[in-house]
Amino acid sequence: MTQPDTVMLLIGKPGHLRNALQSLVSVAPGLDRLVTADTGPLALKVMREARPSLVFIGNGLPDIEVLELLRQTKEAWPETGCLVLTDGTQQRREALAAGADCVLPAGMSAGQLFPIIQLMLEDSP
Repeated sequence: MTQPDTVMLLIGKPGHLRNALQSLVSVAPGLDRLVTADTGPLALKVMREARPSLVFIGNGLPDIEVLELLRQTKEAWPETGCLVLTDGTQQRREALAAGADCVLPAGMSAGQLFPIIQLMLEDSP
């Protein structure tokens, strides 16, 4: 029996951080495929098709969209890891309550995020 592909879904508006993460993560050991989405609704559609091991929610999405995306992801795919960037303490609390596995400050560079993403991919089912 073959192992399923390890897929990461990167969600967020196109920009410098997303582009840098795409470049870094695309060469991560153990990652078979990187897919992206600009919005929560598009992300849910991509998740149904790609079945990612890790969902990375960047900043730039409305808070309510992030929270609903986390809730729906954990309801449908509880084993999927969810990493979220937040802008403050209140967003952090809400993301954790909605099911985020890891919440980090939005100001982190792609280079700082890469080791955390690698660890989460290694721990994914």
